[in-house]
Amino acid sequence: MRVIPFSIPDGGEHYWRALEVSQGVFFNGNKTTWVGGYSPVMYLASALGLKLCNYYFFAGRIFNLLVWIILIASAIRITPIFKWLFLIAALYPNSLYQGASYSADSFSNAFSFLFFAYMFKLIFSEKDFSYKKDITLLSLCSIVGALCKGAIFPILLFPLTKLKNKNHKYLIFCFLIFLSLGTLFLWKITGAGSIAKNVNFDNNLSYIYTYPLQFLYMILKTILISVKSWIYGCIGYMGWIKLDPYIVWTTFIVSISAMYLIPENFKITKFHRITAFLVLLTYTIFTCILLYFIYTPVWSEIILGVQSRYFTQVLPLTFLTFGGIRFKDFQIPKSQYIENIIIKSTLLYMFLILIYCSYVVT
Repeated sequence: MRVIPFSIPDGGEHYWRALEVSQGVFFNGNKTTWVGGYSPVMYLASALGLKLCNYYFFAGRIFNLLVWIILIASAIRITPIFKWLFLIAALYPNSLYQGASYSADSFSNAFSFLFFAYMFKLIFSEKDFSYKKDITLLSLCSIVGALCKGAIFPILLFPLTKLKNKNHKYLIFCFLIFLSLGTLFLWKITGAGSIAKNVNFDNNLSYIYTYPLQFLYMILKTILISVKSWIYGCIGYMGWIKLDPYIVWTTFIVSISAMYLIPENFKITKFHRITAFLVLLTYTIFTCILLYFIYTPVWSEIILGVQSRYFTQVLPLTFLTFGGIRFKDFQIPKSQYIENIIIKSTLLYMFLILIYCSYVVT
């Protein structure tokens, strides 16, 4: 795959940020660009490539791609479930194109896949939870995730783990949330972050206080109008290039079929599915709210700037929502089989209705 230089959104800015990091500018980068306040964690690979190869332009992209491959391969290796789905999602044209570029999404998406894979291991593995090892790894993932464009949503699946002591489970869960939010706060006070020139934070906040119902309607309208383009772009955007719609929607149908039909050796309960669906919805709403404050003028009818590539990192949530079930030796009760089919079909129906509404509203 040929990735044309600077053909991704903010491609030039990502390159200059990687260049800054390679020169030791970890904090308060060039604030005239959107990526000036991004964490250096997402640029370490490309910065190292530039540094080691005497600032040869393609070296940074090669190092980014190598790290992307290592993280994706590690995710597929450690997850006990959805291995094929991880591979399919990683090979989407949009995912590959970002992975082979200077974009911060290269590391962020791959790390998010690895974090989800680790959470799936804790949820479905037969091994007992290790307080020493797993809490250490979860803490590390929470900190890194907080510095990777908010790739912390795998944490919200922690209540699904098999930790027997419920008090310990929710105490650890609260600790991980606090650790992630604390990291985000500490990074924020360094002065990181950008707001569009035509956006006033105070005015936007005042609008929410004054018209809370209209703001909720704005979020709903944004989702209804945009869900089709989000799905399309998550699969078929290669930078500024759009793949043929027939290829994209065929890939989408095949992906949904794979999620729905590929058998797994682990029991996926309705609680798993509903939790994953709610986390995905929470991520969508959170992303809309964030872009409302940093990119959307107060007079806008919908929230602007929510791009499809932002959803690549949470694709594993769709695996858990629609993922197949394998009833080992057909030993489970018929009522449980029917119940799981109904839950899975209902969630899929709601998802397809959203896509239909996107066509109608548009």
